[in-house]
Amino acid sequence: MIGRTEDEAALRDTWLLRQHGDEPGPAGNVLAAWRRLAGRSLPPHVEDLQTVAALLGAGWSDGFSELIDVLAHGLEACRADSCHPDPHAAAAFGLGRPARPTGQRCF
Repeated sequence: MIGRTEDEAALRDTWLLRQHGDEPGPAGNVLAAWRRLAGRSLPPHVEDLQTVAALLGAGWSDGFSELIDVLAHGLEACRADSCHPDPHAAAAFGLGRPARPTGQRCF
């Protein structure tokens, strides 16, 4: 997806074998981006996603912050049980599967 060919072991080695103060390089930046995403709760903060985009060399659009707001609203509604998410989306966000899909869908 981002044009990198390193596997998990290469990413790990690049990160762990660098000297203190060394730049992690492109492979290390990929690992740093994944670690940053994995270490955050949902929904992510705009600053976290901006950092991840920079680490991956991806462009940033202010529309991404609007998407975060939409996700946050959907998560809030589902946690309040005012709607039932699509089962696949619920599983992706760790909300489990609703017992019966009644009501309107969040996302």
